[in-house]
Amino acid sequence: TPTYRAQSPWTAPPCACSTGTVDVTAEGPESKALHADLARYYDQDAAARADRPLLAERVRRRDDFVRRLQDKGRTRVVEIGLGPGTDAVAMRAAGLDVRGVDLSHEHVRIARERGIDAVVAPAQDLPYADGSFDALWCASVLMHLLDDDLDAALREFARVLRPGGVGAFGMWGGKGTSGYLEGDPSDPPRWFCWRTDDAMRDAIAAHATVESFDSWWADPGHYQWCLARFGAVDG
Repeated sequence: TPTYRAQSPWTAPPCACSTGTVDVTAEGPESKALHADLARYYDQDAAARADRPLLAERVRRRDDFVRRLQDKGRTRVVEIGLGPGTDAVAMRAAGLDVRGVDLSHEHVRIARERGIDAVVAPAQDLPYADGSFDALWCASVLMHLLDDDLDAALREFARVLRPGGVGAFGMWGGKGTSGYLEGDPSDPPRWFCWRTDDAMRDAIAAHATVESFDSWWADPGHYQWCLARFGAVDG
């Protein structure tokens, strides 16, 4: 039974799973059930997450991303899976215009209390017009999506970003397994797809130009980080 470390800088549990519980390519009711379970889990955990500080590596990468946007004069950012709004608040304090979505009503409520324009919506069905944003931030979300939902989400990211818009993505990865965590005390438990580095890079590359992709072992597991540019650069 793995140790459950909720204090992770990327807010995800260890990469031990019970494989084969859900078909990673499944559609329809299974996908909807997974989303409902995630929303319930994060509703229950929202208050604790609101008080949980982010650790140095996540903050460093976020601040690097913010500086890149500032240098390019890009200000409109959407955060996918914004949680209680911790990253969004920091980006807004740096002068960016940040909006975000999350599956959890409680996360959205807390983010709104912190002054963030947040709505309840899934990554694969964003409530924004085409070309609404200069950049997109998405940390520890995509590993909760089935393959078809991941593809749909990346299409949505391309749609809401203006040409040349940049996305920053962080994901828990692994050896290509999927399922529920063994020994997870959560009720409901969360489902994960721990994609290999090659699989995750290829999924993003099908919709964007991958500028950089790296991964490392960090408590509590294998983490992936990608910067990608969507569409043609508009000057």
